[in-house]
Amino acid sequence: MHTDVAALLLLLVIGSAIAPVIAPRLGVPEAILQIAYGIVIGIFGIGHHGAPEEVLHLLAELGFILLMFGAGLEIDFSAIERGGRAGLLRGLGVAAGFSIVSLGLVVIFKLPVFYVVVLAATSVGLGVAVLREGGLLTAPVGQWVLLVGSIGEFITLISMTVFGVASRVGFSAQLFIDVGKLAALFVAGGVFLRYLRGWAWWHPGVFQRVFKTHDASEVGVRLALVICFIFTALAVVLGVEAILGSFIAGAVFRFVFREVHVLEHKMSALSSGFFIPIFFISVGVSFDLAQLSLPGLGKAGILAFLIVTARLLPSIFLVRGDVSPRDALGVALLLGAPLTLLVAIAELGGSLGILDEAAESAIVLLAIILSVVLPVAFKALFSEPRGSTA
Repeated sequence: MHTDVAALLLLLVIGSAIAPVIAPRLGVPEAILQIAYGIVIGIFGIGHHGAPEEVLHLLAELGFILLMFGAGLEIDFSAIERGGRAGLLRGLGVAAGFSIVSLGLVVIFKLPVFYVVVLAATSVGLGVAVLREGGLLTAPVGQWVLLVGSIGEFITLISMTVFGVASRVGFSAQLFIDVGKLAALFVAGGVFLRYLRGWAWWHPGVFQRVFKTHDASEVGVRLALVICFIFTALAVVLGVEAILGSFIAGAVFRFVFREVHVLEHKMSALSSGFFIPIFFISVGVSFDLAQLSLPGLGKAGILAFLIVTARLLPSIFLVRGDVSPRDALGVALLLGAPLTLLVAIAELGGSLGILDEAAESAIVLLAIILSVVLPVAFKALFSEPRGSTA
């Protein structure tokens, strides 16, 4: 092993190890510290040249693929079903409203069309962590964050898929053909996994190991990785970004196998324990430091205002019956801080050539700002007993 590569690996594992220790004390998501750590080592030129750069790129790419697979697994289809028809329509209307308002803001402020995906980006990851910490996961605000967030995350990732294909073929008939291929891939994957689930009913001893808590061979993790990389490879064959294939794999897996908490925990240990932190560190290494200037901060601030506006207006329609104005505002705040998804969108935009380095770094800075400010605002809003202000 080359000395520079060994030094890089040591720095990467140190960064991934210290972030979760320091982050709770600072009250920020650990991904933010990992990005900051990457910025620091990037200043010294580490990971910018030769073999270390190739190693960092490969590990970061694997981390990105596993991050998107986890995003697919994160979609709670059971929560969507529990909402019933009325709740589903209500949640779908609000989630779709994020995209509609975002489109209006993009037109008004004359931004590139890709910023519709940026402003409408929705994820439940950080929101669930904040809700669990505050004991609000089963409260109305928590249930609506799960419902609207799951639907919104699915819409966001489908939008990323469409833009990924459109960047290659343009908005033409070929776009619909290629998107149709991805939809067929989704359906075919679902049919295959349903068949696999039916086969498991007749062979419970074999399949039980997939979701078993203790399995020396970790068959479940290996199966999940096989499915993830099958879809990733098929996406590449279809001319689509690999990460979109991994997302489809995660979503299909979660849709077919609803009780995946044990397997999800094991996959998290693998991906979040090593590969995903390296992805965030690599984002920091490539971060454009010019964005930390006043003009860069100003641009990120404007985008933050727009993304919060895109959440507030549709969330008003949640106010009804069991949902108070404070609950609706809480939903808007938590769903306005999709840290990992915004970073993923910035990386996707950069890899597709839609965003330049400055725009990519501005979106990363936007993700950092929102992920610090909005959870703090949510905690302040729900720090008093619910009955005192509702």
